[in-house]
Amino acid sequence: MTATNPADLRRLADEVQAIAHVYADSNTIENGQALRTSIRKLRIASAMPTEILFDFRMQPIENIAISVLLQSGVLDAIMASKGEVVEAQEIASATGYDEHFIIRFMRVATALLFCEEVDEAAYRPNQFTELLVQPGWKSGLRFAEITYLIGSNIRCLLRETSYGTLNGINAPKAFDFAYGMPFFKHLEADPELRSDFNLWMQERRRNQETLWHLRYPPGANGSQLIAFHQQFPNLPGRCILQDISMPESNRIAAEVEGLEAMQYDMFTPQPIKGARYYYFRNVFHNWDDENMKKALANLVPAMEPDYSRLLIDDYVLPRRNVQGSGAVEDILMMVYLGALERTTSQYEKLLHGAGLDIVSIVKVGINEEAFIEARVAPQGSTTK
Repeated sequence: MTATNPADLRRLADEVQAIAHVYADSNTIENGQALRTSIRKLRIASAMPTEILFDFRMQPIENIAISVLLQSGVLDAIMASKGEVVEAQEIASATGYDEHFIIRFMRVATALLFCEEVDEAAYRPNQFTELLVQPGWKSGLRFAEITYLIGSNIRCLLRETSYGTLNGINAPKAFDFAYGMPFFKHLEADPELRSDFNLWMQERRRNQETLWHLRYPPGANGSQLIAFHQQFPNLPGRCILQDISMPESNRIAAEVEGLEAMQYDMFTPQPIKGARYYYFRNVFHNWDDENMKKALANLVPAMEPDYSRLLIDDYVLPRRNVQGSGAVEDILMMVYLGALERTTSQYEKLLHGAGLDIVSIVKVGINEEAFIEARVAPQGSTTK
């Protein structure tokens, strides 16, 4: 098996160049996705299929290598150079780790272009190095390590249970099978992991927080509500954070003037009636359809027709050609929680069944994140 022939490579290279010009002139979400897809096609065409699959097979080792560089403080030591070149010997003195140990792991980081190798055993930080040492990204990578045990048990799960057949009915979730308890119970039992989870949830969409124009956001975390209130301090009405538990972040939000925090279980009747906005961020993807039907049955009666809006801030997958990040996020929800990232048609079915009409779906990120705005369906209307 060989790489793509030269004529096809030239065609793909021309395609990348053409789409890059379009994206440079108009950096829309759609144009960005088209450019990334075109670049991936060119990359795959430039290598033999066996080379691509070999790289894919070794992805877990890449993750482990970066985790080692973070945990050992190597990347922090490189960042401490403030953009100057730093040698492995200097890093060894700063961290206490063996110079050759550092060099071997840094080969992975520089191959991934997460740091520059300007000479033998000499490095300079770049934008990826700077991101990786931020608390949120450190936490995100540490939190991702819980998938290793799930992966090592997945074949055993498929052999021993009905997981994957009959829609997974009565089969344990992959996380429960590997860890012996549900995902959120595991977080409660491990404060360090819970802290990493919270920091990562704040970090993962930090750049989009200035896009929110919301008045009433139940289900948000404390830091998110505080940021919203700081951006729009003079909006009328109440800002109320609802959560089934009241972790430290929620208590902090409750202490901010103008904000309220309320302990609430979404599977019970919604106590706040006639709010302008009921905002759910990264909530729907934690639950299967049966559970979300119950939650919506408790929410919709509290909504005032022609006034209240349900806002869903989550992944909304297209019907076809799903981006890799959205497809992977869907599998994560399956193995962690027995839940899913929904497609447009799946949201339509779920919301229409609850007596809601979708007003609009607005994309807010390249990874299929979107806002769904829904309202109570007019009486006598027929939902699809």
